[in-house]
Amino acid sequence: MHVVKRWLSCTLSALTLLGTSFSSNAVDSYVLPIVPARLEDVKELLTQALEITKESHGDYELRSTRARLTEDRMLVEIEKDRLINIAWSSTSQEREEKFYPIRIPLRKGLLGYRLSLANPEGQLKAHQVQTLADLQQLRIGQGQDWGDVKVYQANGIDPYKVFKFELLFTQLAKKRFDLLPLGVNEVHGILERRKDKHPNLSVENELVLYYPWPYYFFMSKSNAKLANRVEVGLNKLIANGTFNKIFYKYHRDKILRADLNNRRLIRLDNPELPAKTPLSNRALWFEPGDIVTNML
Repeated sequence: MHVVKRWLSCTLSALTLLGTSFSSNAVDSYVLPIVPARLEDVKELLTQALEITKESHGDYELRSTRARLTEDRMLVEIEKDRLINIAWSSTSQEREEKFYPIRIPLRKGLLGYRLSLANPEGQLKAHQVQTLADLQQLRIGQGQDWGDVKVYQANGIDPYKVFKFELLFTQLAKKRFDLLPLGVNEVHGILERRKDKHPNLSVENELVLYYPWPYYFFMSKSNAKLANRVEVGLNKLIANGTFNKIFYKYHRDKILRADLNNRRLIRLDNPELPAKTPLSNRALWFEPGDIVTNML
């Protein structure tokens, strides 16, 4: 009899533990890379997307790994569903075939608008640029492994490529090339951190280059259910205006400083853009005219 009671007690304890385990597994778990300060808006979007879907999808867990990962390593870890299971990256046909893309541009495509750092000669040359054909006469600098290189090459521009990020500024200051296009939301901060070292560099003041360059959340295709929840949540944030509020909270001042409406816009084609990119959904994308309607 005592043996039976002991067996029942052990069985109940085991079932209790299993029940706890199943309950824990029922919580949607998202593991991010370490989020630097410059990407706090991306983390806030994800958090709000999970919060707004609690009623329909249940509780969730959101945490960051302690490992410091490069962008390439992040994608490897997602593919293996190991250290992390969600991250952010610019898109391409190859990535969308390999991973589950959540096709909502996290910064409304803002990174596709590029202002350039220039040396004094580059400033003077840029003043003469009215068309893409004019731009093709200038030397454009890029990182060796940047996806943008293919964009420029497809538009008749062979960039001056540098392997190390800091060398871009050194080589620009030495007049090895004329312009270094960077995202509207990053160019001024990047320059200010290097102004003492490169006092002859400045933000070019007349042009804005544009090509569609969406940044998405990516997950493993084996995590389609978790990815779907994020997509549902982001769409709800778009519908109730929260997405726009977060976007302008983090990028308003940078957009105003860029003065996009008073710059000449040079459009470039992006051959790397997948066919399923939702370009026709106006609500997903920033345009310079939005400054008036959404920010004042």
